[in-house]
Amino acid sequence: MSTFKEQFNILYKKSKLSQKEFGINFNASADQVFNWRNGRGEPDIETLKKIAAANHVSIAWLIGAHEDTDNELSLLPLELKEEAKNYIEYLKLKNEQVK
Repeated sequence: MSTFKEQFNILYKKSKLSQKEFGINFNASADQVFNWRNGRGEPDIETLKKIAAANHVSIAWLIGAHEDTDNELSLLPLELKEEAKNYIEYLKLKNEQVK
């Protein structure tokens, strides 16, 4: 299972913003963003919600409380995410039929 630090760094790198710029978007200082990136604390729940919503990921994904497939799926556009989830469900059903 991943940690907030790992998940946050994926989003941070994807944003291509400086720590200061990223922080401005979420009413946080550059020092706070630095601390989050280095595993020295986490944002409050309201900030977690805002970061997750702005990046189209779940809070569960952001804090590392997700299944492995959610990690990969979260990086896909919404339409592909739904298609991938449907395919996973199909594979689960197919697997049950084989048993």
